[in-house]
Amino acid sequence: HEDIQTTKKLGEGAFGEVHLRVWKTHGKRGEVKVAIKLAKLDNLTKEQIKEIMKEARLMRLFEYDYVVRLWGVAAANEPLMNVMELASNGALNSYLEKNQLDDNQKALMCVQSSWGIEYLHTKNIIHRDIAARNYLYGDGKVKISDFGMSREGPTYQMDPKRRVPIRWLAPETIRVQTCTFKTDVYSFGIMAWEIYHNGKEPFPGMTPGEVAKYVTTGNRMNFEVNINPDIKMLICNDTWGEDPHSRLTQEQISRKLESLTNTPKPDFEAEARKRRGADEAEERERAASDPPAPPPATPVAQPRSKKSSNHIVSEGLGEGGKKKKGKDDVRDVIYGKNYSCPFQKASNTVKRKSKK
Repeated sequence: HEDIQTTKKLGEGAFGEVHLRVWKTHGKRGEVKVAIKLAKLDNLTKEQIKEIMKEARLMRLFEYDYVVRLWGVAAANEPLMNVMELASNGALNSYLEKNQLDDNQKALMCVQSSWGIEYLHTKNIIHRDIAARNYLYGDGKVKISDFGMSREGPTYQMDPKRRVPIRWLAPETIRVQTCTFKTDVYSFGIMAWEIYHNGKEPFPGMTPGEVAKYVTTGNRMNFEVNINPDIKMLICNDTWGEDPHSRLTQEQISRKLESLTNTPKPDFEAEARKRRGADEAEERERAASDPPAPPPATPVAQPRSKKSSNHIVSEGLGEGGKKKKGKDDVRDVIYGKNYSCPFQKASNTVKRKSKK
């Protein structure tokens, strides 16, 4: 916490605020601007804290220029901080809405966003929430982010009570609530549509329930703008197929897009080795410059206050270990209008128990 300096608030995140801050690295990087997700543990349930830490554990695995990087987690004091790479232009959907881009720029964004998904799939990870709002853009690179719904493994059986991003969801996933790598492929096609339509919401004018019915009966969106016909065919035929087995893998999509845009394939492993080498060199430099640690102090027993609590052990619990009342379900906190539950007859809003 002492190495993080406050600058300004960027917005609201899933479990708290997102801030632009300066991180003093004590290495060659010096002071680095980073994005910080702040989470006050008093305001979170046990399940919500698990979600935050699960996302951090996944992000530790990623070493790739087209995936947002986690620099670390500051958990010694409150608030809990996830320290992440900062993308100068923010969320991709917002950037698309505010800037006029030509077809070549949009095609390159599609290639780069495909690389990010391809990389995750090589790590045996399904993202499950591919959408322009979950990509960041900076220094000419599109970087995939927001791994709160991501899961390890080739398949994942969804909880039918959870709210999901219907507009980006594959038809078979809506029907049987099972996610696979091909679910991400379908969602990538929807996101490519967003890119070419300047960040416009998919299936405009339709409710989530209408989208679910429309998609599961074999219908797809049309492109309302001019687009390279080969890229359009790739999206419509190879990412939106009714049968998931008919869709290309994300690796195959990347290779086709590279060919269509004359963009060379990046070397995942070489880039990872380069980043690891730089990190290790900086860590050695930091260790050499750090002062020696003081000898440990003799612990002194302190009387425990009746009101004190261990926020990490007993989060979400009241006195006597009872569940606190009024806590929202984790997905109620995470998701807004882009997420709904198509598997129940209830409306998109979450029903609350009335107070007696």
